[in-house]
Amino acid sequence: MFKRLAQSILSAALLFSLSSPSVHAAATDKVAVSLPGFAVSVNGSPIDNVHNKYPLLLYHGITYFPMTWNNAAALGLQVSWDSANGLHITKLQTCQPLVQDLQPAANAIGADQARLAPFPVKVNGQVVDHANEPFPVLFFRDIIYFPMTWRFTNDAFGWNTAWDQVNGYRISACGSPSETAEQRNKEQLVQNNLINGGLLAVSGDWIYTNPSSSTPSLARWSKDGSCRMKLSDDNARSINVVDDWIYYTVQDKAMIDGQYEYTGIYRIRQDGKERTRISSVQASHIVVNQNWIYYLNANDTGISRMTIDGTESEPVISEKGIQHFFIHEHQLYYYKNEKGEWFRADAAEKQKVAEGASKHMIMVDGWIYYIKPDNFSYHLYKKSASGSVEIRLHSVDPMRDNGPIGSLHYRDGWIYFLHGRNGIISSISLEKIRMDGTGHTRVDHALKATQLYDADPFFYVRTHVLNSTDEVITRTGEAGS
Repeated sequence: MFKRLAQSILSAALLFSLSSPSVHAAATDKVAVSLPGFAVSVNGSPIDNVHNKYPLLLYHGITYFPMTWNNAAALGLQVSWDSANGLHITKLQTCQPLVQDLQPAANAIGADQARLAPFPVKVNGQVVDHANEPFPVLFFRDIIYFPMTWRFTNDAFGWNTAWDQVNGYRISACGSPSETAEQRNKEQLVQNNLINGGLLAVSGDWIYTNPSSSTPSLARWSKDGSCRMKLSDDNARSINVVDDWIYYTVQDKAMIDGQYEYTGIYRIRQDGKERTRISSVQASHIVVNQNWIYYLNANDTGISRMTIDGTESEPVISEKGIQHFFIHEHQLYYYKNEKGEWFRADAAEKQKVAEGASKHMIMVDGWIYYIKPDNFSYHLYKKSASGSVEIRLHSVDPMRDNGPIGSLHYRDGWIYFLHGRNGIISSISLEKIRMDGTGHTRVDHALKATQLYDADPFFYVRTHVLNSTDEVITRTGEAGS
């Protein structure tokens, strides 16, 4: 509530200032600006400048940042305004997660749409001299835009900045340029590998996988696949690695009434020792989170959880028809296949976040990315967590474009996915697209893949073996793609 009130007061103050005669004269001083043609990230979070209500701008080759409440908080800045002294920007010691105000329509701006700031601006108590400033503070869409010059980013604010043609412009405003983003990326990798099937997990320099459907086992490989060791003969599913332990379910190869049987939840040391069955419960999918094992009951009674040693258990979601689930930032999301519905299980009630969708859904920086078949096409959408904003990023026609898309992953500002159709003469490709829907690129041929896994810097897929019923885990894509 305080945030909304403070932002309303600041916006009202800026609008009031524009109504005064002195400001009106300054408002006629317009400058030509454009949209950046490169990626921009803040503390590891990529900015969607295509759909941003207040997009970043370029003026004489310098990037300009809109000083909205959310952007300032992400940059570790405090922004205040008063009628006597104008705008004050002060460096803080902490940063907040980046929150983006997006809209479905893509941005398009013409020339001469920004103007010089119509009131005084101070940075850390020092007045910015507009008359002699080669890159002055600008005003666009009733928001102050600040130049990302070395004088301000490094000298005044103490940020780490970098630019290259591959990654674009990167700002690390608080602490190490990689610590927060690296931890977030690790958690994202674990979560997405489980969402995509759970047949491969990563821990340090090793991956843990069930490499073959015809001769199932739990194995440990080096990330590049050159060193391999079998840990057990279990047909391991939903592989979770926590500390020195590997947790997983075991699927029986035999089917009863068209359904696979599961023999329980197990754990084993990363060196293959101390294999133990924690519980005999039939669980088709598990997620280890905060000393709990969440599991989907194979007998269609919903989602439950047990303590990590299996001594206590309790129901979490008692509903039939649940096909899949994941946990993101301590919130549980689950999927029901009948209507293609994704739900978020809040403390008091459940909230539908997508309908008519496939099982392929991931969360990145507070936005939901999911695939929705519609009118003979497959669409990749992003949607705000509140459900108020939905943006279509990419579409394919399976008949014209060689099949549907699926198996989403996130890495370094890109959404990766599989595209194609498994057939006698057709195949699958690994592709990627930026978070704003631009830069669609074919990365590599992915054989006849059905699932995509991230073992940064490598990608692996589960793929059909030609002229065989076997499915195997194999590497695809280039390291660092």
